[in-house]
Amino acid sequence: MRSPPRILAVDDVPENLDIMRMRLEAHGYEVVTAADDEEALTQAREPLPDLILHDIMMPKLDGISIMKILKQEQRFG
Repeated sequence: MRSPPRILAVDDVPENLDIMRMRLEAHGYEVVTAADDEEALTQAREPLPDLILHDIMMPKLDGISIMKILKQEQRFG
């Protein structure tokens, strides 16, 4: 794990992303955000986050589907 740990926060509601970013950064985490499924997949692949916080109910692919896609990739498996 890198220091500070990198967290990917994914949500389609901008206000939720702002709140998560502020709270997590206040505790010393590096935070990257994504507002949709395509952006989430891109942000999750390079550079790899230490933790992904993903909204379950998203407009295109839900959070569970995104995690299934990532788990199929060898580096996430």
